[in-house]
Amino acid sequence: MRRIVIWVTGSGWRSCLSAATHFAHGAESVVLLHVIPSGGDAPTGGLRGLLGRGQERVPAQQVNEFAQAAAHRLLSRGRRLLGRGCETVSRVGRPEREVLSVCAGADLLVCGRDGQSRLTGPKSLAPATRFVVGHAPCAVLLVWPDEEFPVARPGRCG
Repeated sequence: MRRIVIWVTGSGWRSCLSAATHFAHGAESVVLLHVIPSGGDAPTGGLRGLLGRGQERVPAQQVNEFAQAAAHRLLSRGRRLLGRGCETVSRVGRPEREVLSVCAGADLLVCGRDGQSRLTGPKSLAPATRFVVGHAPCAVLLVWPDEEFPVARPGRCG
């Protein structure tokens, strides 16, 4: 494989990295991708609800800075755990569109199931992940969250 994209999210990212190690050692390039969803004022609306109705000004810039810092920490930890050189990409936007954009030219996308874990089928995937699976320009490896895989070593089976 030439290029692998690993879509890391707040939950299940360790499982994605663990599964990706089986393919990453032979890849020419690996991209760790995190997307901060844009969605109008969803984060600030929730913050406004926590602060009460009298709160007129919600620090949207501060919420965005916290999200960016959290994404940076997640990507840094992912890079260390992957144990090889990789590109880290953090984007803001509609997750399904950003993931598909980064997957252009990729051979494999590794992503985690992020829907209702007790169910199988379409409900086991959140809408953005379901869209990505249906429209990805490459093979997709779906990983169950919190599942660890033995680390693959070059030249050894299993």
